[in-house]
Amino acid sequence: YTPHSYDIIHHHSVLDVPNMHMFLRLSARRPFFLTVLREPISRLVSAFNYPPWLHVARGPAASKSANWSAILAEYEKGGVFSPRGSVFRNSMALDLGWYSRTGSTLGVFRDDHNETQLKTWLHGLDKKLDLVVLTERFDEGLVLLAHVLGLPVMEFSYRVQNSNAQKKFRPPFPESLRWRLLRMNWPDHVLHSHFERRFSSEWNATDSDVRRDGLATLQAANAAGHIPAYTMQHVHTSGRC
Repeated sequence: YTPHSYDIIHHHSVLDVPNMHMFLRLSARRPFFLTVLREPISRLVSAFNYPPWLHVARGPAASKSANWSAILAEYEKGGVFSPRGSVFRNSMALDLGWYSRTGSTLGVFRDDHNETQLKTWLHGLDKKLDLVVLTERFDEGLVLLAHVLGLPVMEFSYRVQNSNAQKKFRPPFPESLRWRLLRMNWPDHVLHSHFERRFSSEWNATDSDVRRDGLATLQAANAAGHIPAYTMQHVHTSGRC
């Protein structure tokens, strides 16, 4: 890889601003850092039921029983960088540097409930990330992104593919286990909660006409099947399940 040769870095990676700067082209405008987050429980339930990950997600014993208690018992055994741990335990926090930050013990869950360290980490992310889009408010996120970048919102139109909205997950996730799963994913929980508040603040601070007209334009473009002038159809991209 050649330094200062890339316009965009987009894929699964752990946030490392200095190294990312090293590979981006030199420009008068500083790089724009963007990521997407999803409510942790819904993300995990979706990931658990993503067919290519079923065996890894549930573990050999739990795959046969298809029982969430057995699944979580297997799930709790994985380390941060094990196949189960890296995908199904604080994977959003992992990508944003929680387990590789200065002063941390690499790959150890020990500090996951240390509120002081979590607040320090989130404060640092606020300075690094220009915009955090929420899966639950995706259209609003795209409108805000278009507004911040000064681009036509219709150029952010999209088509939904491989939606699981109509599929019944097996096994259904019992609400009685929600707190147990949340405890195991506490950094992801505080991460999402923090940026949910920040996104709401940024959205509400945006001119009401920009919000209203932007959403109407984007939804109309989606309904019409509008193809943006620049598409990423030949580039492999990734996002939150």
